[in-house]
Amino acid sequence: MRIAECPGIVEPTDLPPRVGRTLKWIETNEMHPNLITAERALGAPGLRVRTTTDGPESRLVQRYLEDLNRSTPRPGLSRLVFVEPLVETTSPDIVVAEFDPTVYGTWHSKDALRVPNDLKVMHHLWRSRGGVVDDLALALAVPTRSLASSLERLHDVGFVRMRGSRWEPSALDRVYGIRRLVAVEAKVSDVGRVMRQAMRNKWFASESYLLTGTQAVSEETVESLKSVGVGAIVCNDSLTCVLSSTRSPSPKSHGSWLFNEWVGSIACSN
Repeated sequence: MRIAECPGIVEPTDLPPRVGRTLKWIETNEMHPNLITAERALGAPGLRVRTTTDGPESRLVQRYLEDLNRSTPRPGLSRLVFVEPLVETTSPDIVVAEFDPTVYGTWHSKDALRVPNDLKVMHHLWRSRGGVVDDLALALAVPTRSLASSLERLHDVGFVRMRGSRWEPSALDRVYGIRRLVAVEAKVSDVGRVMRQAMRNKWFASESYLLTGTQAVSEETVESLKSVGVGAIVCNDSLTCVLSSTRSPSPKSHGSWLFNEWVGSIACSN
């Protein structure tokens, strides 16, 4: 398997200087500065980032970030990397968002939507292709008045439109700029545990990987990973992708829309 098939893995050469353990950085782009501090990342609506503690896993993450910093996304895309973001009940070690910066050219203010509730409504609208308020409230199990308020806020930022009595989502490529959302879970050993964590990340990520420092991943483990669509990256002297993750369409859930909000807020603040 070509190493380049996995996110951020490049052929091993001399590495650049080491990066900070809690570094939040964005790929160099004329539209954005090179670095995003943790404080500025926390300015995004609803975004919380865990404090990284030094240890074997954090050093494994750091090694991956170094390699990622030397790769580039597809032409026309930019990249934002989140380290240990809190995504409701999960906290993946790394989430890589590759996005079309033109979608976020004029993004709304960070207080325009109430996250995550409005984004749950948005994802349902996108999946169902719209509906009338009473039917949507029944499907979402929310009070009609609360739903109406969410729809008005979504309308104000251009995410939805009204046709007659129906609420419909705007074209996805106008409001959702993420083209690839990759979650990575790191564990020096205990591949079974990290595999379960990587599986949980699939609720919001289009791709999910485990990153391990073990010498090798057994054929049995590879087969288990294949069955659930999780990829594997081994870190020894260099990073080697032993199995590519399956790639699902994005957005997968309101969690994907959360990252869309964070990317839009951070990209437009620079």
